[in-house]
Amino acid sequence: MFILQKVFLYDFKEASYVKTDYTQKSSDCLGCALANKEAFVHVVYENDYVCCFLDHDPFNEGHTLILPKKHFGYVDEFDSVPMQ
Repeated sequence: MFILQKVFLYDFKEASYVKTDYTQKSSDCLGCALANKEAFVHVVYENDYVCCFLDHDPFNEGHTLILPKKHFGYVDEFDSVPMQ
């Protein structure tokens, strides 16, 4: 009999970004800084709404991050903004 077990490579309970409230836009939001290229990123695609760039430490070759340029506190807020 096999027992499946989830193995986490990172301790999410101790991660400072998990403890930080990012629902309100602030100057220390890493996602906003990366999407607006305030830090070095290797951009593979960009438009008025999103920035797509390669992960600096990927698990798999070609791992690409897609982040909105506008700050969102929760993923379900994406649908409330019309993207034409």
